[in-house]
Amino acid sequence: PPTDPSPYRPSSRRFPDPVHLRIEDVPEFAYVDDRDRVRALLERAGRLRGAVLDEGALIDRDAVWEAKREALELVHRVPLGPGRRAAYDDFRAGQGRALEDHATWCALAEAHGADWHRWPAELRDP
Repeated sequence: PPTDPSPYRPSSRRFPDPVHLRIEDVPEFAYVDDRDRVRALLERAGRLRGAVLDEGALIDRDAVWEAKREALELVHRVPLGPGRRAAYDDFRAGQGRALEDHATWCALAEAHGADWHRWPAELRDP
Protein backbone atom coordinates (compact mmCIF):
# COMPACT_ATOMS: atom_id res chain seq x y z
CA PRO A 1 0.00 0.00 0.00
CA PRO A 2 -0.87 2.38 -1.18
CA THR A 3 -2.02 0.42 -4.20
CA ASP A 4 -2.41 1.99 -7.59
CA PRO A 5 -6.04 3.17 -7.79
CA SER A 6 -6.43 2.32 -11.48
CA PRO A 7 -8.61 -0.73 -12.14
CA TYR A 8 -6.67 -1.16 -15.40
CA ARG A 9 -3.24 -1.35 -13.78
CA PRO A 10 -1.74 -4.74 -14.33
CA SER A 11 1.63 -5.43 -12.84
CA SER A 12 1.85 -7.78 -15.79
CA ARG A 13 -0.27 -8.18 -18.90
CA ARG A 14 0.24 -11.93 -18.63
CA PHE A 15 -0.62 -12.48 -14.96
CA PRO A 16 -3.71 -10.97 -13.33
CA ASP A 17 -3.63 -8.66 -10.35
CA PRO A 18 -4.49 -10.79 -7.28
CA VAL A 19 -6.77 -8.02 -6.00
CA HIS A 20 -9.27 -9.29 -8.59
CA LEU A 21 -9.36 -12.83 -7.17
CA ARG A 22 -12.56 -14.08 -5.60
CA ILE A 23 -10.96 -15.88 -2.68
CA GLU A 24 -14.16 -17.77 -1.83
CA ASP A 25 -13.83 -19.56 -5.20
CA VAL A 26 -10.42 -21.04 -4.33
CA PRO A 27 -11.27 -24.66 -3.37
CA GLU A 28 -8.96 -24.64 -0.34
CA PHE A 29 -10.87 -21.69 1.14
CA ALA A 30 -13.51 -24.13 2.39
CA TYR A 31 -10.85 -25.97 4.41
CA VAL A 32 -9.34 -23.04 6.30
CA ASP A 33 -9.29 -24.05 9.98
CA ASP A 34 -9.68 -20.61 11.55
CA ARG A 35 -13.39 -20.14 10.85
CA ASP A 36 -13.65 -17.15 13.22
CA ARG A 37 -11.02 -15.32 11.23
CA VAL A 38 -12.72 -16.30 7.95
CA ARG A 39 -16.03 -15.00 9.29
CA ALA A 40 -14.38 -11.72 10.31
CA LEU A 41 -12.76 -11.36 6.88
CA LEU A 42 -16.06 -12.04 5.11
CA GLU A 43 -17.79 -9.46 7.30
CA ARG A 44 -15.06 -6.93 6.57
CA ALA A 45 -15.36 -7.63 2.85
CA GLY A 46 -19.14 -7.27 3.09
CA ARG A 47 -18.78 -3.86 4.74
CA LEU A 48 -16.36 -2.71 2.05
CA ARG A 49 -18.67 -3.97 -0.69
CA GLY A 50 -21.72 -2.44 0.97
CA ALA A 51 -20.05 0.94 1.31
CA VAL A 52 -19.48 1.00 -2.44
CA LEU A 53 -22.76 -0.52 -3.61
CA ASP A 54 -25.14 0.93 -1.03
CA GLU A 55 -23.50 4.18 0.01
CA GLY A 56 -21.70 5.29 -3.14
CA ALA A 57 -18.25 5.17 -1.53
CA LEU A 58 -15.17 4.86 -3.69
CA ILE A 59 -13.49 1.46 -3.76
CA ASP A 60 -10.80 1.35 -1.08
CA ARG A 61 -8.28 -0.78 -2.95
CA ASP A 62 -5.84 -0.75 -0.04
CA ALA A 63 -8.47 -2.14 2.34
CA VAL A 64 -9.63 -4.68 -0.25
CA TRP A 65 -6.07 -5.86 -0.86
CA GLU A 66 -5.36 -6.06 2.87
CA ALA A 67 -8.39 -8.33 3.42
CA LYS A 68 -7.66 -10.48 0.36
CA ARG A 69 -4.02 -10.84 1.27
CA GLU A 70 -4.97 -11.98 4.77
CA ALA A 71 -7.42 -14.49 3.28
CA LEU A 72 -4.81 -15.73 0.80
CA GLU A 73 -2.37 -16.31 3.64
CA LEU A 74 -4.97 -18.48 5.39
CA VAL A 75 -5.70 -20.40 2.18
CA HIS A 76 -2.00 -20.92 1.54
CA ARG A 77 -1.70 -22.82 4.84
CA VAL A 78 -4.21 -25.45 3.65
CA PRO A 79 -2.35 -28.46 2.22
CA LEU A 80 -3.09 -29.22 -1.41
CA GLY A 81 -4.60 -32.58 -2.24
CA PRO A 82 -2.77 -34.72 -4.82
CA GLY A 83 -4.89 -33.52 -7.75
CA ARG A 84 -4.58 -29.86 -6.82
CA ARG A 85 -0.82 -30.28 -6.22
CA ALA A 86 -0.42 -31.84 -9.67
CA ALA A 87 -2.47 -29.06 -11.29
CA TYR A 88 -0.44 -26.41 -9.46
CA ASP A 89 2.87 -28.00 -10.46
CA ASP A 90 1.67 -28.27 -14.08
CA PHE A 91 0.63 -24.60 -14.06
CA ARG A 92 4.01 -23.51 -12.70
CA ALA A 93 5.85 -25.63 -15.25
CA GLY A 94 3.67 -24.33 -18.08
CA GLN A 95 4.21 -20.70 -17.17
CA GLY A 96 7.92 -21.24 -16.67
CA ARG A 97 10.44 -18.51 -16.03
CA ALA A 98 7.95 -15.69 -16.70
CA LEU A 99 5.87 -16.70 -13.67
CA GLU A 100 8.97 -17.06 -11.50
CA ASP A 101 10.19 -13.60 -12.56
CA HIS A 102 6.77 -12.04 -11.99
CA ALA A 103 6.40 -13.61 -8.54
CA THR A 104 9.91 -12.52 -7.61
CA TRP A 105 9.18 -8.95 -8.72
CA CYS A 106 5.93 -8.93 -6.71
CA ALA A 107 7.71 -10.15 -3.58
CA LEU A 108 10.49 -7.57 -3.98
CA ALA A 109 8.00 -4.78 -4.70
CA GLU A 110 6.03 -5.73 -1.61
CA ALA A 111 9.17 -5.58 0.51
CA HIS A 112 10.88 -2.57 -1.08
CA GLY A 113 8.20 -0.62 -2.99
CA ALA A 114 7.20 -0.71 -6.64
CA ASP A 115 9.99 1.56 -7.90
CA TRP A 116 12.87 -0.84 -8.52
CA HIS A 117 15.25 2.13 -8.79
CA ARG A 118 14.91 2.46 -5.00
CA TRP A 119 15.59 -1.19 -4.21
CA PRO A 120 18.93 -2.20 -2.72
CA ALA A 121 21.51 -2.22 -5.51
CA GLU A 122 22.01 -5.99 -5.41
CA LEU A 123 18.28 -6.55 -6.18
CA ARG A 124 17.94 -4.21 -9.17
CA ASP A 125 19.43 -6.50 -11.81
CA PRO A 126 17.12 -9.34 -12.87
